[in-house]
Amino acid sequence: MSIDSGTKIPVSFDPGSVTSAIQLWRDATDMKMPLRDDFKIHFMKNRRKLLDGFERTANAMSIVLAGMTATDDAGAAELAKVRAELDAFSQWAKDGLRELSELAQKG
Repeated sequence: MSIDSGTKIPVSFDPGSVTSAIQLWRDATDMKMPLRDDFKIHFMKNRRKLLDGFERTANAMSIVLAGMTATDDAGAAELAKVRAELDAFSQWAKDGLRELSELAQKG
């Protein structure tokens, strides 16, 4: 759902700022990057809370992007890529939360 207020704000948007953050969050949470031992423990102990926050973050970013319209075809393609990355990130978080719930039921 999109409501056009009639007000437009020209902005410069670097899609890499979003996709880089997503990759960093995923790699750190999945411990696919070098981390100090105390950070590893933090990520393991707080995985559910982190994934829940990432899911909400992806949803919030998607709301912001929903109001954006590219001014050319190349921009539209890049915007579509960022939206797809956010969808995949949100699904990754949901899948992680589901896996934790399944583990808790088995435990």
